[in-house]
Amino acid sequence: MSDYKPVVGTKGGQLVYSDWEPVDDLNVLASTAATTQQAAYVLWGALWQFDPKNAPYPDMVSAVPSTDNGLVKQIDATHMDVTLRLKSGIKWSDGSPITPDDMMFTINAICNPDTGASSQAGYDHIATMEVKGATDLILHFGPTKSGYCGLTADNPSGIYASFLTDMDFNTMPKSVLGNVKAADWATNDYFTKKPTVTSGPYMIQDFSPGPAAQVVMVPNPHYGDGRSGAQFFGHAPYLDKLIYKIYGDKSSQIAGIKAGDTDLGLDLIAADLPALNSATNAKTVHATGLLDEFLSLNQGNNETGCASSQYAATCGKPTPFNGDKPLRQALDLAIDK
Repeated sequence: MSDYKPVVGTKGGQLVYSDWEPVDDLNVLASTAATTQQAAYVLWGALWQFDPKNAPYPDMVSAVPSTDNGLVKQIDATHMDVTLRLKSGIKWSDGSPITPDDMMFTINAICNPDTGASSQAGYDHIATMEVKGATDLILHFGPTKSGYCGLTADNPSGIYASFLTDMDFNTMPKSVLGNVKAADWATNDYFTKKPTVTSGPYMIQDFSPGPAAQVVMVPNPHYGDGRSGAQFFGHAPYLDKLIYKIYGDKSSQIAGIKAGDTDLGLDLIAADLPALNSATNAKTVHATGLLDEFLSLNQGNNETGCASSQYAATCGKPTPFNGDKPLRQALDLAIDK
């Protein structure tokens, strides 16, 4: 269990935080863009989160699953069960209950290739799922067949030790998205205009996407339901408003910081320190983080024309990088990073 001790805040006020890269949508299941995630963190609760020492602590669940608390059980050499136990009484922002059915619905969506989930790692080890009562979803991990949840070959074992880091998904509301075709999630108003219900401490008041995006968020009135007395996330949000502002380019963002238009600037690097240190109304804090950006060359097949990325190996065409090591080496030498 984490030894993290949250600091008690002061009620009221607003925070404007900013970036310079676009927010095109709020599709937290499919997008890997940092800007989308930086808005999603406060809109959708996680099952559990990690403290500065990378120890997990519960968010939407009553306890982080482990063998010590009995929520993780190894059945045999190829089977294990993980119980996701929601906090009793936890609710969506419209006051409706968050249920195990919502969690099961989300996992099924992640495994549907048409949804375009950014990762299916771990979910492809779930053989079956079982709703038990008003709070529990039991994941029965076991051998699974090729074609299930992105698998390109049979999976002989369901044992998946890294489920805590790979499967901390954001639960989606079945009541809102249950009748939306998986292929339409990317263009649905829930992600592109305004999520009607959320589970995190804040909900959307206004969202305008693009290179000059602005996400205006206000407190979720039901965030505290079912959380009272919890060691973590046991209270309503402190700030009256959050505004996530996108400037379109880094120089404009830095100018906004210097002018006092934004309280917190994100996605800045060491090379920006000279410009930031000249700001007279802001304090520059720098630290070594655990995130990095990189170029990943597709050495497989282009999935254009395939039903989904899952079938690219059989229907797609090889990319220029597939099998051409000298080309990849030349690109590496040409990039001064």
